[in-house]
Amino acid sequence: MLGYRRMTEWINVLNHKQYNYKQVHRIMILLGVHDIIRAKRSNYKKEYSTSHCRKSISKRF
Repeated sequence: MLGYRRMTEWINVLNHKQYNYKQVHRIMILLGVHDIIRAKRSNYKKEYSTSHCRKSISKRF
């Protein structure tokens, strides 16, 4: 299945028109041909460091 961006390009080239990708996306959802793509997962790990807390506490004002 094609995504809405590729489908828009394909329709525009085939028909020599300039359809908006949002309009194509809405029509694809209505027809049930919309391909659901998962969001990318983050590749980093959240590490909670206490070193920055120690530095702020040890400061004298």
